[in-house]
Amino acid sequence: MGTTRKVIVIGSGPAGHTAAIYAARANLAPLMLTGVQPGGQLMLTTLVENYPGFVEGIQGPELMETMKRQAEHFGTEMIAEDVTAVDFSRRPFVVQAGDATWEGHTIIIATGATAKLLGLPAETKLMGRGISTCATCDGFFFKDQNIMVVGGGDSAMEEALYLSRLGKKVDVVHRRDTLRASKIMQERAFKNPKIEFVWDSAVDDVMDVEKGKVTAVRLRNLKTGTALGPSGRRRLHSDRPRAEHPDLPRPDRAPAERLHQGEARDDRDERAGRLRGGRRPGPRLPPGGDGRGDGLHGCARGRAVPRSDPAALGTDTAA
Repeated sequence: MGTTRKVIVIGSGPAGHTAAIYAARANLAPLMLTGVQPGGQLMLTTLVENYPGFVEGIQGPELMETMKRQAEHFGTEMIAEDVTAVDFSRRPFVVQAGDATWEGHTIIIATGATAKLLGLPAETKLMGRGISTCATCDGFFFKDQNIMVVGGGDSAMEEALYLSRLGKKVDVVHRRDTLRASKIMQERAFKNPKIEFVWDSAVDDVMDVEKGKVTAVRLRNLKTGTALGPSGRRRLHSDRPRAEHPDLPRPDRAPAERLHQGEARDDRDERAGRLRGGRRPGPRLPPGGDGRGDGLHGCARGRAVPRSDPAALGTDTAA
């Protein structure tokens, strides 16, 4: 195991880098396990306009690269490995990533959240073949074609606005008759001549698994129950919300509760007088990013299925 670390940071988004910078400046020599795809969800974001200090905004990947350099400047050691197991039942705590194992007096979990899909059987089979988890990653493949976005939050509007620069037309399908997105994002989407809205509707199915590509989307009006497809709108960007949480303003993100489930308790749970798992609580861990209590979370943003022939899209293009 080697030398026991004072601080180990799991995750490499803004929260993880912030924790690493503070720990490094306190001479705690932090170790950051960044994961094999470091940088968090901002790596999949284009222009970031609401981060202080950048009057005209900054590109997400550029911002994360700046944070990385700052953390390294103060002495953070970074290892590009995904954490596969943790043990918080003993002290020092134990973290395992790949073939290596580390002990640490303090573990900061800043692993963010992961995209939540629509739950349709065809999604996994057509992932990377017309269904994708990243419009900014795969939008180029659907240039000058029709695109469909599903959802009504900020992520859906951001992706629709981005895709409108590439596609001929963007249809936004939302299960309500009003959007959940912030006012400024709504105004931008409504003013965009390439974006149209399909209200009170949900996606029932995505075709065609047998052909190995997306050929159509079947919609259903939630108020009348009327089937609206197959629509011939041949891609889908999905932004289906999870259960809303007051601390998560973008409810299209879902914690990926896996590795430290049952191993730790969240400070917010204790304040609410609520313990998870029906067992004696583990050590208190500070949550970071979009982390919520019992979860080691992956980093990915919304869901996409632009709607042209995705033959050029290999399965390795899904973010």
